[in-house]
Amino acid sequence: MKHNNNFDVIRLVAALFVITSHAFWMTGKHTMEPLMVFSNNTTTISTIGLYMFFFTSGYLVTVSALASDNARHFLVKRFLRIYPALIVVVLISVFIAGPLLTRLSTADYFQHPRTWAYLLNMAGIRKYFHLPGVFKGPQFYTDDFNGPLWTIGLELKLYISLAILVAFGWIHNKKLHLLICTSLITAALGIYIVRDYGFVPVRYIGQKDFLLMVSFYLGSMIVVGKPSITFLKIAAAAAGIFLLLRLRGVLPNILVDEIVFYSLATYFLAFTKKFRVHIRNDISYGMYLVSMPVQQVCYILSGYNTNPWFNIAVCLLPTIILAWLSWKYIEQPCLQLKHLYRGHTSLARQAV
Repeated sequence: MKHNNNFDVIRLVAALFVITSHAFWMTGKHTMEPLMVFSNNTTTISTIGLYMFFFTSGYLVTVSALASDNARHFLVKRFLRIYPALIVVVLISVFIAGPLLTRLSTADYFQHPRTWAYLLNMAGIRKYFHLPGVFKGPQFYTDDFNGPLWTIGLELKLYISLAILVAFGWIHNKKLHLLICTSLITAALGIYIVRDYGFVPVRYIGQKDFLLMVSFYLGSMIVVGKPSITFLKIAAAAAGIFLLLRLRGVLPNILVDEIVFYSLATYFLAFTKKFRVHIRNDISYGMYLVSMPVQQVCYILSGYNTNPWFNIAVCLLPTIILAWLSWKYIEQPCLQLKHLYRGHTSLARQAV
């Protein structure tokens, strides 16, 4: 069924934004990334990509929650979307890619505790970035094997929060849903702001997590609250003005403006009447899962070429191929199991 929005292509663009930032990071040119230069080192292209991902997730997953019979139904759908590809990627990373790329002997690699700890990434709730002996040496600017996996844990926490709303029936209570989301957004922003001063130590939640939580809940609130387009346009315009003033150094670096602006920009791009782009194969999640290891391997095969644009150019084709294989043979077959349940809508099928 054709989707009446552009969320598919938005997620693809968001994945490309993440790849772009990582190319500058892993070639030692992170300070030369275009948006870093333009924003006076306050934000990156990948940050915009993550806002796009999380706003889209908040919007579509809320649609999925509204279409769910109960919390179990909702969580099963989330499991089928997130875990199959994640588990396969982690297993291939540990048992195939790791042994081929490590500087250690095979025996030392498999005897190292970090090798087995990395398998915990399959659960999505802990973050282990490194494989023993992989991407080690002075020629590497980072030894992260697959840094983007850190967002999976945050996604799961946000899914659980919506599952609680579904379990108690609050997801269908407009006023209560908006009150809860507003409270969570206020708490997230408050903790983000005061955490810089060391007042609020929070384990397992990074500073950027709080900003992405805001973007997620904004998407959720728009689904349930159904604010007028005029209101959203005024909010986006105001946020855009504040963003420009902050980039000029007139306002403090709080970042609330960019959350609202990029989140609402995502919404308007998704539902613009000027164009509709539907992508048959949703490879965005697969690209997100495999892109960084592929970029690191391309960096090695290129003779450690430190041109970030070259890294982007050579990594795109293998990344797309692997993402397509993930979609075709892992993600799509698992998603077909969703049809065993009732209450689907076109938007719910798109939920990330």
